[in-house]
Amino acid sequence: MIARRAARPGGSALALLPAMLGCAFVASAGGPAPAQELQPCDARSAAPGLSDFGRDDVRTFGDGNILVARLDTGRPAFAPMRLLILSPPRDAEGRRQCRLVRLEDGLGFGQLYLSRAGARYDPGRGLTADVPGLILLEDGFSNPILVHVTINQQSGAIALDMELGPE
Repeated sequence: MIARRAARPGGSALALLPAMLGCAFVASAGGPAPAQELQPCDARSAAPGLSDFGRDDVRTFGDGNILVARLDTGRPAFAPMRLLILSPPRDAEGRRQCRLVRLEDGLGFGQLYLSRAGARYDPGRGLTADVPGLILLEDGFSNPILVHVTINQQSGAIALDMELGPE
């Protein structure tokens, strides 16, 4: 389930983003933002590599039940970063669900700053992790972003939202 919030449209170079990225866009607090995808993890991104991550690549929330990790897939070179999320509910063997967050059309983020991530809890929605980062395009255009990932530990639902910062 992907949830997005709408607000006022942006201007200037942001108006060109849909054509430059070639993907769907939604309105957000800071202007148009690329749509995000939430997909199950595949064998390449699953847990074996977690022990190799540095301190700035992993954050835990919700008393350690939720793990958010920054993955550098190496491609495309200008947008290789994805978020890996391990969260309840657990399966019969005790493993948490595993999901990847990326932009549509297989693009990742230019950068994600997990060391600066914050979190807040709303009993009606769940825990929301706010992860700052950058969108980078092949032509050198960049824009700061704030990715919001809301995780309901009881239902397992994950909602995504992103807002663009000032150019």
